[in-house]
Amino acid sequence: MAAACLASLFMQTIRQIIWDWNGTLLDDAACCVETINCMSQARGLQQIDLIEYRQLFQFPVHQFYTALGYDLANEDWDRLADEYHACYRQATTHATLRTGALALVQRLHTNRCPQAVLSACEQNLLLAMLKRFEISGFFQPVIGADNMDGASKESLATRLQQQLAWPPDAMLMIGDTDHDAHVAQLMGWQCVLLADGYQATELLLATGAPVCASYTDLIAKLRSDWHLNL
Repeated sequence: MAAACLASLFMQTIRQIIWDWNGTLLDDAACCVETINCMSQARGLQQIDLIEYRQLFQFPVHQFYTALGYDLANEDWDRLADEYHACYRQATTHATLRTGALALVQRLHTNRCPQAVLSACEQNLLLAMLKRFEISGFFQPVIGADNMDGASKESLATRLQQQLAWPPDAMLMIGDTDHDAHVAQLMGWQCVLLADGYQATELLLATGAPVCASYTDLIAKLRSDWHLNL
């Protein structure tokens, strides 16, 4: 029994935080709604609100476009991606970090807990946004996509794991989508999800991962379940 308890405690010990960016650290879901509606209006498609966005959003994102009514058979995917990112850059001009995000990142850094970023965001855009918020120095490495396709993060996660020395079960993914939970499970990482990002809470709960309503709740969860000194 004692050995089992020790093993359980070891499994809960976190040596590395892996952050998702969009919707998790960056409060940009409303910006995505604005972007999508601008594109949809030009195609005569129905506008959506934030609630509908969170119910429909999914990876890979081409499935999301299909759910919105886009005829991808008659769209040039590269041009569509370029159009999205041009609108998104404009929409996120006034985007901010989520409430409590910076304080937690700083606290983890002060406590010498390594932090990385794993994102489907295109790498140069990701680096530029981290620089804009003056938080680049908190994360190593920063792994983004080499394209603007919004595809799965599975291959990116494999590359991240190869760069880090910790065993998978000592790593904690913090994200805001069921895809983040899927990637964490695939890699053998632990996972916790934040509500009010890119997906509806019920979709997050369906993954079986713990779901936090806010950064206040997240800090409490990190203390209670993973014994982080925050």
